[in-house]
Amino acid sequence: STLRVLISPVDVDVEEKAALIIIDVQDCFLDRGTRSGDPGSLPVANSYPIVPVINSLKNNSCLFDLVVKTADYHPPNHTSFAAAHGVPILYNEGGGGITLTCTRTSGGSMSEASCCPKWNATGGSFECPDRQKGCPVQGRASDPNNNPACVLCKNLPELCFEMQQMMWPTHCLQRKPDGSNGDWEFAEDLEIFTEADGSLNEIVVNIGKYPYIDSYSAFMDNTKQLKTELDSVLKAQGITTLYLTGLATDFTVRWTIEDAVALGYKVKLITDGVKGLYLDSSQGTYDEQNERQLEIFESWGVELLNSTQVLALQCNNTVIPGGDMDDDNGQRGPPGERKDPLGSGVPAMAPTLYFSLISSALSVFYALLLEHF
Repeated sequence: STLRVLISPVDVDVEEKAALIIIDVQDCFLDRGTRSGDPGSLPVANSYPIVPVINSLKNNSCLFDLVVKTADYHPPNHTSFAAAHGVPILYNEGGGGITLTCTRTSGGSMSEASCCPKWNATGGSFECPDRQKGCPVQGRASDPNNNPACVLCKNLPELCFEMQQMMWPTHCLQRKPDGSNGDWEFAEDLEIFTEADGSLNEIVVNIGKYPYIDSYSAFMDNTKQLKTELDSVLKAQGITTLYLTGLATDFTVRWTIEDAVALGYKVKLITDGVKGLYLDSSQGTYDEQNERQLEIFESWGVELLNSTQVLALQCNNTVIPGGDMDDDNGQRGPPGERKDPLGSGVPAMAPTLYFSLISSALSVFYALLLEHF
């Protein structure tokens, strides 16, 4: 008789791959614990305590296939600096800062993007909502000889669009005017997550590094036209889940979360690993504003959890990070299996796959018995 082999479908659970994103935990944003011993150039109140919280995540680092540290990394006279435009810090705060006219780019390079204060691009009068607090200085740091948007948006306004730019103190400089390092560097007490055995790697994504465009989000510039390298790096590694920590909850963290959700990532915010600025005290106490912000995140589908909950999570069995066996939940692979430089794991069979294969083999066996007899 003819033997017919009946094979049942195999359901394979594909486990998520995750990255830890550490946003702007730098000297410039810390209130203490800096290399200089002074608060940073744009300090977030009570921000230092998130550093040991983030460091504690190393105790369960097998959760992560990659660690990304972002850094605000500004050149002198950056367009976000109040001093670059001759205006007071937090100028026109309620109105969102100054109005910029920005070029539409087609080449895809962040370096091509530029924005010019509207009063320089149009040659008209400048905005000054409160003269008692100070008004802009025409032409400061947006000289048409240097900033392409100041020329293009004046001559071809249909190729440009407007956006608001908050005016910040000079902060997170790449280098000071005397050539020495600025205070952009990562917090001195912040741990390095890279493992010597290659089982986990971290990368750095610098944002805000071009003079005429700002980036709050780790994924793209403030005009939402151009992306940093972060999305392509994560997708190349098969990362689908992001654990977020860092500064500040209501600016860079918020913008990064918004873009991450739009790009299709599952986002988990570690609530004791972030801290907010919340500049407008008229909107309530810090706790009140922070609670509202977290509710917004939840409405976007973000999962909120604290570091204790993260440390209690079981590691992913479908990825063997590489390196010798150690005590991080026993998930390290045997020697010789390594991740590539950006931290992708070596795939392994999950337990569910083993059970599925055994089930299928039994189905075949019983089918053969029934057919034969």
